[in-house]
Order: sequence, then C-alpha cells, then structure tokens
Amino acid sequence: MNDENLQQLFNLLDTLPNPVTLNELTYDEQGEPYDRIIYTNKSFLKSIGYTMEDIPDDRTWFTKAYPEESYQEYITTEWFKAVDKAKEEQSDLTGFPAKVYCKDGEYRWFNITTQLEHPISDKYRTIVFVQTESPSETKLKLDETKEALMEHEKLLHFQSRQAAMGEMISMIAHQWKQPLSAIAAVASTMKIQQILGAPSEACVNEQSDEILNQIQYLSQTISDFRNFFKQDKEIKQIQAQAAIDDALLIIGKLLQNSEIELRSSYHSQKQFYTYPKELQHVFINLVKNAADILVEKVKENRWIAISTKDEGDAVVIEISDNGGGIDLEIVEHVFEPYFTTKDEQSGTGLGLYMTQTIVEKHLKGSIECKNSDQGAVFTVKLPTDFSNTSI
Repeated sequence: MNDENLQQLFNLLDTLPNPVTLNELTYDEQGEPYDRIIYTNKSFLKSIGYTMEDIPDDRTWFTKAYPEESYQEYITTEWFKAVDKAKEEQSDLTGFPAKVYCKDGEYRWFNITTQLEHPISDKYRTIVFVQTESPSETKLKLDETKEALMEHEKLLHFQSRQAAMGEMISMIAHQWKQPLSAIAAVASTMKIQQILGAPSEACVNEQSDEILNQIQYLSQTISDFRNFFKQDKEIKQIQAQAAIDDALLIIGKLLQNSEIELRSSYHSQKQFYTYPKELQHVFINLVKNAADILVEKVKENRWIAISTKDEGDAVVIEISDNGGGIDLEIVEHVFEPYFTTKDEQSGTGLGLYMTQTIVEKHLKGSIECKNSDQGAVFTVKLPTDFSNTSI
C-alpha cells in the first residue's frame, strides 16, 4: 500500500461513525510482533477527547487510556488471551470489553473488535471501538479478575517474605559462627587456666573483654537483621553507597565464607529520596543470587563487582559476577515469579521477581539483566529528579 492509498484509507476512516484506529504490524527489539497505532479517526478522538498531540505513540495512549496499574495488567493479560483464542479459532476478535479513561476524567466502556483473520493487508489492520452503556456484567468479571490478581500478588509477596526470612536465618548462622567459636575458645582457655592454677587478674580482664567484644558483635548483628525486617514508613535522602554498605553488613560474612572477592567502584555522588530498607533488600537479593551461582559453578577466583555512577537524572548501580552468565534461552524469564534454575531446596524463584517489583513499583526505577563476557550483569537505575513526596 503506497502513501497515496494510505491517505485515501485515512480519509475513509474519518467518515466512519465508530471510533477506529489503524494499526501497523511491526516488531519490537526482541523480535516479538505488536500493533503500532499509525492513525486514529475523528470519531475516536472525539469519543475520548484527546488530540493526536496528546497520544503521539502507543505507550502514551496505553498509559492515558488505562492509568491504573492493576487494570493495565488485566487488559494486557486478557487481551492476549482473547487474541490467542481468536487465532486458534481462525476468526477475528470481536466484542472485547474495556473501559477507557477519557480526557474529561470519565471512564467509558467500549467493545473492541480487531481484524485478525481478515486484515486490510498483511501489514495493516483496523481496531474498532463500539461504545456501550451497559458494562455491568463485564465490570463484574473485571472486578473478579482484578481481585484475583491482587490476591495472587499478596500471596507472592508473602511467599517472598517467608523465603527472605529463611535466607536471613541462614545468614545469621554465617555471621554468628566465628564469634561463637571465639567465645567457646576463650571460655575453654579460662576453664583450663582454673584447673592448672588461678589465672592472673590481667589475663582474666583480657579474656573477659574478648568475650564482651564478641557478644557486642552478636548483639549488633541481631540489630542489623531486625532493622532489615522493619518496613519503611517514610522515604529518606541517601546515597546509593549507604544502602549498599548496609546490605553488605548482612551478607558480607556469607561472601567471606564462600571465598568470594568483593570488588567495589563507587562513583555516584548524588543523593536521592527512596525507601532505604527496600533498596537494601534489592542489593541483598542481587548479591545473594550472584553468590549462589558462583558457589555452584565456579571453583576458584570468584568475584562480585558492585559499581555506581550518575547518569543524567538517575543513579545507576551495576552488580556483576564471573559466574559464566545466564543461558540466552532463559535470560528474559529471570524476573518471572517461581522461575528458578536452582533446585527446590536452594531456590523459590521469588527473589528476582520481588527485586523487580520493589525497583519498579516501590522505588519507581528500572532493572534489567544481561550477560557480559564473564557473567551476569544486573543494572538498577533509580530516578533522582523527584521530590520527597513523589514515591
């Protein structure tokens, strides 16, 4: 279809009474097909109140039309289910219900029909919006679906929290192992000295101080872990390195016991508002995940590198390792719930899922995973250009 024919099609769409969009079948960076809106007719713009300048691209249209995150999840999930079903039946998709948030602040319900089996051409197809005034049955189904999604989300959070508590208990054991051994050694020495003869006052004082120091360390460890499980009530202004250092207080001993070298390169100077404990949780999850892979796959010269830098209105944190990387076939699935490459005793498949949830939904940032020549690289990008009331 040349430009002249395409313009004629645009003119024809503008004569139709129903809201219609013309979509072009295209492909994203991963090679997955999707519909790109290339034209909206006058009836469509009138019904929702927007202009073409208001919705310059697909993503802007999607977030304006469906501003609620829970509904975005619903509409995406149910839309692709309906599309797949229509393709299996070799038919067009007809009567898909959706509520659209319009520019006047009101929601309007539409039944959506799209050409799957009978497109205009291999490249173009239309999507027709038919406004409806009786969405009660559809709304009931929607509310039930949204409620189920919310319950599922709560379950995932609970399971992830339980898994994190189990991992924290394991880390406490790593932290306490050495000081408990030191206390036992000093106590044994004092007992032997009493049997062989009364120890000197200086010796008793020195040994008592050693025991007290170790007990203080144990007490501080408990405080660190207790603080980790406290929920953040308010956001605070911090630097990325502060949250990383707090995370390493908890997980550092695990790295030492696993003979993993920690390589740090901190270049970010910006302070930003965030939930510190949530961010600490992110770093613990990512470092723990890298440590598990290294222990499983690398026999010697293990290392984890943590770096920070400022990039525009964002702070970028990278956590990488020399564990060999993630298979290309599964790298795009690592943030999915219950997805894990570990055995059932070692992994729940919720750590990276919760990490992504915290970064994207709570901290308003982004996270991605890729491979380097030596291993996996997780990149967290956090915004710094919002006020302390923006989260």
